[in-house]
Amino acid sequence: MKGSEPNQDLLKEFEPVELERLDDSTQTLIHSARSVFNELSRLIKSITLYGAEHQSSLNFRARFFEVMTQALSRGDDLYVEVQTYALIIADQVIYEDPKVEGNFIYRFYTDGIRALRFKLGITSGEIDQLLNIFLLDWSAPALFEDDAVTMLWSQRFEHIFYEVATRYDEDTQEAEEHLFNFTDELNRLSDYCRTATDYVELSPPRLHLDSTQSERLKQLEQMSKRELLEKLISLTHETQSDYSQIGGVDRFVQLLEQLAQLFAQTGEVGELERLIRQSFFVANQRQREQLIERWAVPIFMQHVMQPLSSTDHPFVLSSLSCIQLLGSAAAPYVAKAIGQSAEAHLDALTRMLTPYLEDHVVELCRVVRTSDFLHNKRLLPIVYSSSNDPLCLKVFQTGWRHEDQGVRYEILLGLPERLYHSPQLSVALMEGLQDSYSKIRTLSCYRLSKLRDHEARDRLKVHLDQDAKSLTLVDLRKLYAALAIMGESSEFFIQRWAQSSGGLKLSTLTGRGKDEAHSLLIGLSLSGENQEIRSLLTKEASRKFGGSAISEAARWGLGYLDATLNAKDQLVYELFFRGQLTTLKRGQS
Repeated sequence: MKGSEPNQDLLKEFEPVELERLDDSTQTLIHSARSVFNELSRLIKSITLYGAEHQSSLNFRARFFEVMTQALSRGDDLYVEVQTYALIIADQVIYEDPKVEGNFIYRFYTDGIRALRFKLGITSGEIDQLLNIFLLDWSAPALFEDDAVTMLWSQRFEHIFYEVATRYDEDTQEAEEHLFNFTDELNRLSDYCRTATDYVELSPPRLHLDSTQSERLKQLEQMSKRELLEKLISLTHETQSDYSQIGGVDRFVQLLEQLAQLFAQTGEVGELERLIRQSFFVANQRQREQLIERWAVPIFMQHVMQPLSSTDHPFVLSSLSCIQLLGSAAAPYVAKAIGQSAEAHLDALTRMLTPYLEDHVVELCRVVRTSDFLHNKRLLPIVYSSSNDPLCLKVFQTGWRHEDQGVRYEILLGLPERLYHSPQLSVALMEGLQDSYSKIRTLSCYRLSKLRDHEARDRLKVHLDQDAKSLTLVDLRKLYAALAIMGESSEFFIQRWAQSSGGLKLSTLTGRGKDEAHSLLIGLSLSGENQEIRSLLTKEASRKFGGSAISEAARWGLGYLDATLNAKDQLVYELFFRGQLTTLKRGQS
């Protein structure tokens, strides 16, 4: 036991110092630094989800600058070491990002940056410039020849400094002799990777390699899954041309499909995102198309989108990134996910779906037809935001046949006004007048009132002649009001009034006759204004006989004629959507 004590002491020399053993000043600095970079993490997440100009991102940006300023106000510089995936102070992790893509720490480290120093007096402008570098998409062709050191140097910061390694080729760059190229063993390596968990274990006896190759395999065994994955993708792409294609699909595509299925089934969406990015980076156009075709399938996409059902799932950003990478092929699945995703992700999903609406008319109609009310309530505004009229009308016709009355109402309510005069809508509105749902009858009637063509008016008059006896008073006066607003002449209403009341005393009108007389006076009031109309309304409003319904309609009509334009709109709105005749208050007419 005593002989082992020196070894234990030696190992302790390489263990990180516990936070509690550091002096108070260093502990305070570490706590401050963690607060700063926690705010940075929130800011980056917000920008990724909602964009840099979203109010949430602007708030987080201001908060990041505020916390950074507070940390520096204590007088000490904020000095952090840059390691492969983490920022460090006194062996304590301050900020960590385990992924490669979109990770500024990893990019800084591979470009040779070993430390960052922030000094008192830092400005919001410098913070903004630094954030822009943090958020750079290094895969963009315009940045192909740039590195992080160059980008930092070009900003001429006054309060932000960086340190660059004088020699970093051994741990960040690979010389020619360190590149792996085992074409003959690719199949065996692929078999191992399909069942790997954390590391891939290679069996030397199965590989007939010389001593140099064996040494390289030992290095390969020590790689993390992330490093091995990237190496494998590059290796496979370099060697795939040496293999014959099977069924028109090369081995590169086959292997990548199998790896992706493995990550998807085990819920490793972060690894899946990395695989898709790296695959698309090295693949040619034909290979990318084949990969997308194999990945954009229901079960696979269900695994990809599973994190979106939660607001704070750790793989939300990776899930959204996978969707974005798959582009148009993912759009139908985004439309399906709209109904199951957490509300916090709807803006991001909307931005990803909108550019591809016109490419997936059939799929969108299928989603509308098979989805419930709440799903459609989210999806329809996105579809109707399209300027493509055939698309909007096709979706409208699909939703109009939905068995859920709530969906039918939403499909009509949200239809863009520019489509009110389409023939398909006119037919649908006449059907809507007989819908079992009162809100749909009301909305259909109101939409009809916006039409100005003779055919629509003639169809409405036929409907009144055939079905007036079965209509309630509320529905009947809405229909006569719509007919008047559509442009029917006052002579039509006067003639009908004469037919309804002619030869009979108004006091003898009961039931349906009284309802129609009431509704005709409403229509007459909305058809225009002349002395004959005003005289008739005044006469009926002052009658002591004829029933309160008729005199009420006449008084409403007189109030409408005397009202201002805004007040008239309010009266019509109350008539249609509240089903009541509103008396104007003093000062409104």
